[in-house]
Amino acid sequence: MKRMRKYLLIPLSAAMVACGQHVWYDLSGYSDTAIYYGGDIVTVDDGRPEAEAVLNGLRLSWLVPADGNGMAVAGFTVTYTGRGVGKFADREEVSEELSFSNYAEAGDRVLYTVEGRYNTEYELLVSAVDRFGNVSDAVAIACTTGDYANEKPRITERFGNIKIAEAGAASSVRFVLSDYFSDPNLADGDVLAYSITNRYEHIVRTTLEEGNVLVLEPLARGTANVTVLATDLDGEVAQSAMTVIIENGPDPSDKPDEPSVEGFALYPNPVADLLQVHLGQAAGDSMEFAVYDAAARKVIGGHLDFDAQGVAELDVSALAPGVYTFVGDGEPDTWRGTFLKR
Repeated sequence: MKRMRKYLLIPLSAAMVACGQHVWYDLSGYSDTAIYYGGDIVTVDDGRPEAEAVLNGLRLSWLVPADGNGMAVAGFTVTYTGRGVGKFADREEVSEELSFSNYAEAGDRVLYTVEGRYNTEYELLVSAVDRFGNVSDAVAIACTTGDYANEKPRITERFGNIKIAEAGAASSVRFVLSDYFSDPNLADGDVLAYSITNRYEHIVRTTLEEGNVLVLEPLARGTANVTVLATDLDGEVAQSAMTVIIENGPDPSDKPDEPSVEGFALYPNPVADLLQVHLGQAAGDSMEFAVYDAAARKVIGGHLDFDAQGVAELDVSALAPGVYTFVGDGEPDTWRGTFLKR
């Protein structure tokens, strides 16, 4: 979950400011916007707090208040909550408390840019803090960032041919998939989920560790074609294939006939309750499966029955939000994919 960067603004008013509006306040009468010190209250007139959204960021400004000695406050405390809106309404709520030092003089206008997420309604509670730790009452600001425009995942580097000299676990090769795929929207809270298609598990075993690391374990001499798919939150996909060549090792056993691959897919991804498992060649058949969490703990297991179109339904409604790995045993093929649980 993306966190706000630490530049926030502190509007010292007792009112809520809406995005895109410039609202003027005379703060001289608001004791809740001042720091109490030495028995006196000193405030800054015409604080003019402003809040507006710029794409996925927030731009906030105000005048720095003074404490009871007429000195600029030492800093600010900001607590924010962000809730998704529109098609991101079911996104997990984020909240955090931040502390900021102030280096401006009392009466100076400060401007801060906060990087957040698209399609998010932010509510911020801001307090001023003097050098002795006295804290003002909180002031509320609200702002909603702009609409999110999804772009497809991209391949940043091709796998090409992977040559492995000897079969055996000691010769296993690892790939951090985020080095090979990217997405222009990752900074906006988008997420890539990876899945693997491998019809040659008798030659090379493929596993996903932590949802992002592909491990190739060579088992036998031969050549295998492996495809990696990267899927974003909108279901857009980028895929890249590799040819794994194992030069030395035992002869492969149970070499399958060249299949007519009709695709393996998990959808919708992310999923809220029912996960559709699509495997064309399993139409009318069944398959043993297991689902593992990010800590490699098995959380669901059993068998799936596929309909005439090669689709089976898996109820994942009881799972906690997070990234999970699906493993299906199709004998001799093993099908692996990751999915995001909302």
